[in-house]
Amino acid sequence: MTISAQVIDTIVEWIDDNLHQPLRIDDIARHAGY
Repeated sequence: MTISAQVIDTIVEWIDDNLHQPLRIDDIARHAGY
């Protein structure tokens, strides 16, 4: 698996684990390292 695919998988897993709370694009970007 490429690094890009691993990053995407990690972010998607984090989103799935946090669907119970409001998620903003800023939160997702921060988690992704942007």
